[in-house]
Amino acid sequence: MNILMTAHRFSPDVGGIEIKSELLARIFSEKEHDVVLVTQSLVSSLAPKDDYPFCVVRQPSFSRLASLYCWADVVLQVNIEVRTLWPLLFFPRPIVIGICTWITGSNGSIRLIDMVKRWILRRSTASIAISEAIRRSSCEGSLVIGNPYRSELFKCFPGLDRQRDFVFVGRMVSDKGVDLLLHAFAVLVSNRNILREAQAQAIGEQLTLTLIGDGPEILSLHRLVNQLGISMNVSFVGTLKGENLAHCLNQHRVLVVPSRWDEPFGNVALEGAACGCIVVGSDGGGLPDAIGDGGILFISGSLEDLVSKLQMALTLSDHERFCMRSRSKTHLQRHTEQHVAAQYLAVLKEAVSVYPGKVSSHFLIDEGQSLPC
Repeated sequence: MNILMTAHRFSPDVGGIEIKSELLARIFSEKEHDVVLVTQSLVSSLAPKDDYPFCVVRQPSFSRLASLYCWADVVLQVNIEVRTLWPLLFFPRPIVIGICTWITGSNGSIRLIDMVKRWILRRSTASIAISEAIRRSSCEGSLVIGNPYRSELFKCFPGLDRQRDFVFVGRMVSDKGVDLLLHAFAVLVSNRNILREAQAQAIGEQLTLTLIGDGPEILSLHRLVNQLGISMNVSFVGTLKGENLAHCLNQHRVLVVPSRWDEPFGNVALEGAACGCIVVGSDGGGLPDAIGDGGILFISGSLEDLVSKLQMALTLSDHERFCMRSRSKTHLQRHTEQHVAAQYLAVLKEAVSVYPGKVSSHFLIDEGQSLPC
């Protein structure tokens, strides 16, 4: 098939949609499909030329975008994007639309643009939501296919000791619930210290929490750590990526995803579980889909319940930990790049097969080229 993919943001931008777009496009290409990915993200003139097994077209002109639609057998929008749909008026094609986030305003209201997107979703050949919560919120007729994770990168590294307790990965903003985590962690530290004094003996190493990431509220979080008296227990390590992030996750026992905001999915839960962490996360939005039945959910925003679930994760027996990791392993198999891409390809092939009009796949952008790069 000639597959035209659109992703508003792509490398060198960094994010979940950017990673997902690249993973899918790479595997589609490996399966010997011709793939063109259209994005609005630009690269510096000094940056090296794109080196992908598929074609990347950045900020195409109207005529270029129209010609790409004419070339395509099927169009896949990784996330719904109205601005790149207009060529369908002139070159009708089967279109599969991904839904990667809430189709609402930040306060949950339905804006005019949201109404337009929902109308488009109902008229697409097929639509794919990344979680059950997103499906219910946006288009109930959508299929649910969870996000993939980079399984070659995020995995258990042999020989690493899990000497640290809790780890958080994400932006330092209130929506991510880092302050809630610090308050809960302070309760655990206090309880541990009280127990030490009561028993007049040590009960193991001091509890540790590692915060990975950066953001506008990082200074206020530093102040909160000092106010709570846990500065000796908490480490801010800044932003980590790639193998450095995977290596750090492998040194921890529990990954905490304490988001107040209802996450559409939550790839970090997959990455943490793949690195052997027990995942504790809030029960809002699509996080339960990402965590699966090998993790522990707490009531979103509840300090008391978070404290309880962190304590539970910390005191699991070896057998309980083994069982949870076994369930996580099964869950992760459904989110490998190959498994998710195979599901997407099945939807794309079905979209082409049921499309009422015959689609020509032999339009040439330049004479002698079948792939318009």
